[in-house]
Amino acid sequence: MVKAEITLINALDVEFAREGYINAKDIRSITVQATVNTSAISLIIPEALCKRLGLQAREERVPRLIDGQRVKCKVTDSVGIRWKDREWGMQALVIPGSEEVFVGIQGDNVEYYVSNFLESVQVGIKS
Repeated sequence: MVKAEITLINALDVEFAREGYINAKDIRSITVQATVNTSAISLIIPEALCKRLGLQAREERVPRLIDGQRVKCKVTDSVGIRWKDREWGMQALVIPGSEEVFVGIQGDNVEYYVSNFLESVQVGIKS
């Protein structure tokens, strides 16, 4: 498994700061070690992290996990994801009992390169 240090950002806070409703210093964010999953398209975060970022659940879903199991989870507002000099956003799944952050990087708008030599992931948004 490949790990990467990423920063998760409350995207609604970013918008509120842009509109002048809050100060930029009040944008909630946290840097975490995430497991990079090249066969998934979702961001999965623990409930404690969801609360710390001040994210709200928009709905509930029952997705199929990588092991084939189906589990009821919350889906959050948009979360900004920053890795090195790249930034993108997506909703997060809050899986009950999860302690780890998983970030999926599969999809048409994201290209990825896993380097065995560097043991890191380099993610870039396609233009």
